[in-house]
Amino acid sequence: MRHAFGYAVLVRIHIRTRVETLHLFPYGVVPYDLDVSPDGKLLSASVAEVNGDQFLRVWELQRVVAGDITPKSQHSFGQSVPESFVFSRDGRFLYGSSYYTGVSNIFRYEVDTGEVEAVSNTDSDFFRPFRSRRPPAGADLHVAGFVPA
Repeated sequence: MRHAFGYAVLVRIHIRTRVETLHLFPYGVVPYDLDVSPDGKLLSASVAEVNGDQFLRVWELQRVVAGDITPKSQHSFGQSVPESFVFSRDGRFLYGSSYYTGVSNIFRYEVDTGEVEAVSNTDSDFFRPFRSRRPPAGADLHVAGFVPA
């Protein structure tokens, strides 16, 4: 992302040659916390709208490169900020935190269905999820995979 004069620009960097503009977002629309799925086919971002609404959006990278910025899926978090969402190893889910329920919790977002589920229930603490190198059998993100921020 590049930012200038209130505009956010999604760019692709071609190593040692050039920076390619993929999309200029409208004034005041700010994508942040970008992540690319492990297979490289999907791009996710938290997006703040000029009116304060907050979204988690997922795009198909091939379509973005072709100029189509229509999200594959999205979830509105209202005025609550979605933070640090990252893809699961299989790319089916995004995990991240938000104050959406009145306390900071970790949420799982299913890309294909748009279903959101709180996977924690905490009164305090903030986390930045990341993919662990050695998750326990059957788990993608686990307590050892959360880092206090």
